[in-house]
Amino acid sequence: RDPNTLSLMIDDSPPGARDATALPLANIDPQQRQGLARMEELATLSGGTFTASCHAGGGATLCAHWSV
Repeated sequence: RDPNTLSLMIDDSPPGARDATALPLANIDPQQRQGLARMEELATLSGGTFTASCHAGGGATLCAHWSV
């Protein structure tokens, strides 16, 4: 962990669902990706980074990071 970085992670995956088969944002169905793309835009415009992935076992993980 970097003490100069503010990180936000939201994970609604069921236990054991986070795995190596996660689909990155670019590979998610465009209709599902619309809301995620807006989150990415807002994080980027505020000087941060954003990643999202969907898991084969269900759920998604969203991460945003900002330097402080």
